[in-house]
Amino acid sequence: MNITSDMDTQKMYMLHDDITNDIIYERDCEIIEIARDMSELHSLTKSMNECIDQQGYQVDSILSNITISGENCKDAVNLIEKAKNEDKKSIKNTMIWISAGIVSGITVVGAIVGSIILL
Repeated sequence: MNITSDMDTQKMYMLHDDITNDIIYERDCEIIEIARDMSELHSLTKSMNECIDQQGYQVDSILSNITISGENCKDAVNLIEKAKNEDKKSIKNTMIWISAGIVSGITVVGAIVGSIILL
């Protein structure tokens, strides 16, 4: 009876070792999967940061274009006012200045629309 009891005990230890090894193996696999997921998350975060940086430069460029366009519009308005005040007698000259202002305005609007489309 002692031999049988020792064999049963030994089988129980072997079974316990198998279960322990299976648990350790499963845990190792889960840890490896978590490491892969973390690596993928890091890669995605890095790519997202690069996109954000690039869009920041585009937004800065658009802001600069809008600022320049606004200044050009003010200049065009000033030119039109000067033309109107300096040469009230000559409708022809006034029309030329107005046309120049309109062309400048169209150019400014085109620059703004072009900048927005680039986004």
